[in-house]
Amino acid sequence: MNGKSILRAGVFFVLAGCGPKYPPLPQPPGPVAIDEIDLPAVDIPGIDDISAIGFDPTPFVEAFDSIPLSSTELPDLDLSGYEIPMELNDRVQFWIDLFTGRERDRFATYLSRQGIYEDMINERLEARGLPSELLYLALIESGFSPVARSRASAIGLWQFMAATARFEGLEVSEFVDERRNPDRATSAALQHLERLYDQFGSWYLAAAAYNSGSGRVERALRRRVAGARGHDSLFWQIHASLPSETRNYVPKLIAATVIARNRERFGFQDVIVLRPSAVDSVIVPDATDLEVIANAAGIAKERIVELNPHLYRGVTPPRRQTMVLLPDGLAQPFAVAFAEIPPEKRLRFLEHTVRRGETLSGIASRYGSTVSVLQEANGIRRANQISVGQRIRIPSAGMRAAAVTRVASSSTSNRSSSDVSTYRVRSGDSMWSIARRQGITVGELMRWNQLTENSIIKPGDRLIVREPPGEF
Repeated sequence: MNGKSILRAGVFFVLAGCGPKYPPLPQPPGPVAIDEIDLPAVDIPGIDDISAIGFDPTPFVEAFDSIPLSSTELPDLDLSGYEIPMELNDRVQFWIDLFTGRERDRFATYLSRQGIYEDMINERLEARGLPSELLYLALIESGFSPVARSRASAIGLWQFMAATARFEGLEVSEFVDERRNPDRATSAALQHLERLYDQFGSWYLAAAAYNSGSGRVERALRRRVAGARGHDSLFWQIHASLPSETRNYVPKLIAATVIARNRERFGFQDVIVLRPSAVDSVIVPDATDLEVIANAAGIAKERIVELNPHLYRGVTPPRRQTMVLLPDGLAQPFAVAFAEIPPEKRLRFLEHTVRRGETLSGIASRYGSTVSVLQEANGIRRANQISVGQRIRIPSAGMRAAAVTRVASSSTSNRSSSDVSTYRVRSGDSMWSIARRQGITVGELMRWNQLTENSIIKPGDRLIVREPPGEF
């Protein structure tokens, strides 16, 4: 874009009581197809799977590559005035037909979710002097889902790979993944796109490089057009040297933009546009379980997870302050309730006593955690320096769910059933109610039965409710 102005926008903070902002979408428990997840007033579909992110063109690659680049027209459609030229050809038409035909329902879902993030993204685009059409790059990348994850492990609204995310200043660590934070990821994505435009002088080439990497686009330019740059037409000249996904990428971006900007023309005028919820923010000191935060705020843990998907371990990072989003109006009551919680009760964990021959790696594997998480949670500087009898805290949020049922006879293969006491779960029971009734702690109940706080117990399950004799 010739003569584009670049304005360096400041970091965007969400302040307590500041009104409507742009909360993330809910995070499903695992890879799922499009699903309906309940939020107040609206149902927001969430996705965490490449099959739900966008149409996979693989079965059509051969047919797509055989489509000529002849120009096409769309009657009664004015495509002038776009900052990124909307060049129509048969390959763009391929995607228009797909989004308005076979993939219509999915595309309508994306248009619905667009309303949650478009104001925030458009503000950032305007502040940087970037084309407003880049909004639709997030549509084709993730369907406007900050919890989307591709088969290649690209994550978030803008589908960052970890290395690129870190290069652009996002935190991708054991406790925080800012690729899932729409606010932070948007700033990083626009910064990255700005770099690519400065490198290639064309938004078509910048978009192609965003998808496949600048190195591939550079090599294709050298191979096909002697390293020329600065013109959108170059994309069509080099596209045959790019990966099939990238050959599809620019036509798909053009098609999505044309449809989204002309919804009535393509029959999407009845799509219900979702809007962002109002949020507050609070500062949480040191490592704190999201369930503890939820209890102090008086809401379900799931709502905290929905608003803070970048805290993907379910716990705020240790030894530092962390900003946490809450529903609007809850900052003050949270502060009062949280201040009454002793620091030692703000992080829920299991405790493992190190036995002879055990390693930190083995302990992490047993509980579905990682060595670095255990080092952070326990202040262990060197992973190979643990000792027999040492107590290791296992943050519950980082653990993989263990088997739901731990039947006494199978969990104590060398003992008779008379050596342990068991309890058969009844309707309405919870781990907390069972532990209270049996005079034990929830931690003991989970440890003896290899459960986590995310485990589900069902009527009929049999649980150990007294410490088994000997090692367990």
